[in-house]
Amino acid sequence: MAKAPSTYDELLGYADLPDDQGEKDVEFTQLLSDLKDTFGTPHGKRTLLWFVNHTFQRNSPMTGNSQTYYNLGTMDFIRSVLNVIAIADQDVYMWLHAQQSNELRNRYLDRITDAINRRPES
Repeated sequence: MAKAPSTYDELLGYADLPDDQGEKDVEFTQLLSDLKDTFGTPHGKRTLLWFVNHTFQRNSPMTGNSQTYYNLGTMDFIRSVLNVIAIADQDVYMWLHAQQSNELRNRYLDRITDAINRRPES
């Protein structure tokens, strides 16, 4: 798994470029603003939830064949995006986790209810 970026330069891919901190800070600030505007809307949140749900975020990426490499790359990309979104708008990031928790809880409640309904009566 890739190491999470620890500086703005690493996050934007500028770690190996010549130092021009002022321009990088302006670009990073604009990126954060754009992400907040994009994913802070209801349709942006739904899109983000779809991305996360369809990138093996909650399921194992291991398939036993070369598909595993694709799955891991996709997960790494989404995690990179989520890292920047967490910086840009913590409310969106927390909303995403709440949605995932609710979906997981509902899925388990459905399984428990099904198991109870299938149980033979004594």
